[in-house]
Amino acid sequence: MLNGAIGERINDNCNMHNESFIMNCDPFNEMLYCIEHDEDVELSILIDQCRDLDSILCSFDKVMSPKKFGEPQVVFNTALSSKFSFRVYEILLAMIFTTEEISKYPELLPNVTLGYEIYDSCTTVAGALEGAMRLLTGQRMTIPNYHCQTISSPVAVIGESYSVTSIPMARLLGLYRFPQISYAATVMGLSDKRQFPSFLRTIPSDLFQAIAIAHLVLYFGWTWVGVMSDSSDYGLQGSHKVKEELVKAGACIAFFETISGLYSEIRIQHISKIIQTSSVNVIVIYATEVNLYPVMEVIAMNNVTGKVWIASDGWAQFYLFSKTYFWRTLEGTLGFLVRKGDIPGFRQYIYNLSPFNNPDDIFLKHFWEIVFDCNLQVLNNIFKTNENLTKESKLCAGDETLEGNSLDFFKLTDLRNTYNVYNAMYSIAHALHDMISCRHGEGPFHNGTCTAIHDFQPWQLIDL
Repeated sequence: MLNGAIGERINDNCNMHNESFIMNCDPFNEMLYCIEHDEDVELSILIDQCRDLDSILCSFDKVMSPKKFGEPQVVFNTALSSKFSFRVYEILLAMIFTTEEISKYPELLPNVTLGYEIYDSCTTVAGALEGAMRLLTGQRMTIPNYHCQTISSPVAVIGESYSVTSIPMARLLGLYRFPQISYAATVMGLSDKRQFPSFLRTIPSDLFQAIAIAHLVLYFGWTWVGVMSDSSDYGLQGSHKVKEELVKAGACIAFFETISGLYSEIRIQHISKIIQTSSVNVIVIYATEVNLYPVMEVIAMNNVTGKVWIASDGWAQFYLFSKTYFWRTLEGTLGFLVRKGDIPGFRQYIYNLSPFNNPDDIFLKHFWEIVFDCNLQVLNNIFKTNENLTKESKLCAGDETLEGNSLDFFKLTDLRNTYNVYNAMYSIAHALHDMISCRHGEGPFHNGTCTAIHDFQPWQLIDL
């Protein structure tokens, strides 16, 4: 998913005056992308562009990008997945939009401009840890307790998206008290400051969702309930809290089943049979969409109907469950979602995107060709033709516009985790603002001292 970190500028290497990087999950390539972007303080971001239900594989195509102001060209790689993730791209654009927006308000960060580095975790623990180590080390070769940053020193990380990857990252970054702000990791255990001293988030802990689910069940007077979860920390911690609250209120648990993390046909059939034969009509499921899907597919195939399903946010809005195949089974489902918010100006920012005006965006061309089903020939054929285009695809005219397009590629009226990203970025900006505004004698450090914006350690952001 997307991860980021902020750091102060040290010098101007990479054959550019200032830059931001987009890196991906290829273990053999270090730098993929340089965008010219003036910065005093740098924000680094990790993305999981390769992640999808269908086990998307990353493909890396070497391309050339002309640099501005007549400078020599730079070789970089693009990470284009076989199935483009609009959700991930929306979050990436929100991060860039917020960085640019913050830089427009000098009263927030006077004489300081944010920059960013973007890494791809591919939604794997190894990828997330490698990205975190690169941020800490400042080098392609990751060496614990060693730091040699030739550009900017990151001072905060935005991410990771999922709890399963955020937890190992938080353990690593916590050793250095390196600030980490997740916009989507909800596992209750991450609130333990003894284990994760530098982990923060802009999304509520599952503690609140679990209690809310229990209160919903009790509100309707349902006292005979089944509970299911997956075997992740998200599922186990959340479902056990729901069970605890229900039992405390006098409800009875008909069954408590756990979906195996590894696909097991025997286990799936066992769970399906329990649901079929049980007299319970209300079932709480605390699981992620990927783990639940094969189980729910079998349940639907067995024509299970007449149940009230209570969905956690891990699967409540999963698009595959809206297929007609699941209608009879999932009719009457009640789900919980992360609250949504508004990002002023973001909609127009999206509408103004164009590969002709934004040639540095390596994902925009792929996105553009999918949306308009055309072949984009820009920058002297720098980019390869998208092989996923239909035979009827035509050349892009260049005057296409995203505004008014009927394709629901972004949910601009339903910004949830994207809104959390927006808040995460601003939380860092306000922490830096507090550092700039600190008055000696009234500061948070020893004897009321302050620290300088161009000479501070990442952990000092947490103590502000």
